[in-house]
Order: sequence, then structure tokens, then C-alpha cells
Amino acid sequence: MKRESSFITSAASGDMLFGWDDENTNATLNANGTYDLPAASFPAEVPPNGVRVIAAVLEVALQCTMAVDSGGPDGVSVCSGGANDGARCEAPSDGNNDICFGGTNDGNPCQSATDCPLGTKACNGGTNVGNTCTVDGDCPKTCTGGSNAGNACTVAADCPKICTSGANVGNACTTASDCPKTCTGGDNAGNACTGPSQCPGGGTCDGACGATSCDGACADELGSCSNADCGADSTCGPTDQASPTPDSALVSIPIQ
Repeated sequence: MKRESSFITSAASGDMLFGWDDENTNATLNANGTYDLPAASFPAEVPPNGVRVIAAVLEVALQCTMAVDSGGPDGVSVCSGGANDGARCEAPSDGNNDICFGGTNDGNPCQSATDCPLGTKACNGGTNVGNTCTVDGDCPKTCTGGSNAGNACTVAADCPKICTSGANVGNACTTASDCPKTCTGGDNAGNACTGPSQCPGGGTCDGACGATSCDGACADELGSCSNADCGADSTCGPTDQASPTPDSALVSIPIQ
């Protein structure tokens, strides 16, 4: 479609489709997802997405660009957390914009924190959690969850499970069937149930046999595998895609 311009006398009401372009808009995409447009000048030549209006003796010049909603599903990704919180970022779906922050691989591409060892070891559980260690023996194990939570253990069997919700809260269990479900909150709070529909008024139907473990090991301390644009301990979102550019994101728009 070729570029055109014309003088139009407006009617009392109606629709008009005007000015679309997929290039040469000269719009600049800012870090916060807004666009800077070239200054509009009434006597200047009308650009592809420009509008000139004469209202009585008032001359009005507008310069437009067509683009996606920067906060929508196809909009601009921003950093959440990290040194650049709120700044625009790129988050390719293949994750190739993540790098190590800290550790022996600082600055190198990574897929997870395990790619970013700090070169030191610490207890990841047990009585000495967080302390520096060299072997597992430096990290005496303790039970996480269950009736022996916090007590010393050597194997998972030393940490019996208990019901964490339902009719038998606190009782020993091995499977969820040992913990009959009851309504938590709502109009039938405390009553037996099999599903949420039996707990009207905003209640939930709960019954679980809580997980337990015997934890304590000497493990590598890890740095952060985070988005290169955002900094350590951050994410790039909400959309997992590259940011749009002014020329690739243009659409036609109706003006009333």
C-alpha cells in the first residue's frame, strides 16, 4: 500500500482508519516500555503515522506509532529483584541469557546454580546447617518434619511421618489414606469431605501425610545463575521472550 495524505472534513460521528506502517516510524523503545516519538510539526511534511488537524484557527500536529501493550502478554519483560530491579531485560525461551554471578564460573553462561560453584562447602542441613565443612561427617543429620523433627537421625526411617491436616492431625501415618480429609474453614469446617465442593463458604478439603527426611550433608556452596540483564538473585519477566521493537510490533488502529 502506498503512502497517501489528504484533507478531510470531519462528520458528527463515524470511524476512520488511518496511517499504518511497518517501518520508518523513527520511534525509540525506552527501558520502561514507553516509546519516544519524533517531534510533531504542523508545517512539516506529514510522516507515515502523522496526523494534522485544523480546528477553527487551532492547528494540531500529532505523531503516532503502532505497538503492543508494553504491560501485556507480548510486552516488555522487566527485572524482578537484583541490582536492576524494574529495568527492561531479554528473556529468551531457551534461557541462554543467564550467567553465573560469583564463584569459579563468574560471568559464564549457566543453566542452573549448580553451574556456579563458589569453591567452598557448607552443611546443607542437620545441626550444623550453614557451617563450613569438608566431609559429610561434619554435618550431623537431623529429622526435617514428622514426630522427630529436629532430633538426630541416621536414615529416613528415624523420622516417622505424621498427619499434617485432616481428622488425624499429629497422628502417625504412612500414606494420605491414614489422614481422612476434613473441611478447613468455610461453612462445614471440621466435617469430613472428599472434595472442595463439600466445603462451601470458602473452605478447603484437606488431609495429608506430611513428608519427612533425614538431612545433613556437606555440599558445594553455589553462586547465582540469573538473567544477565538483571543481576544476581533475579528473574526476567513476566513474559519469557525478547522485547518487541517498534517496527516489528506495529498494527493498524481505528480512530473515532
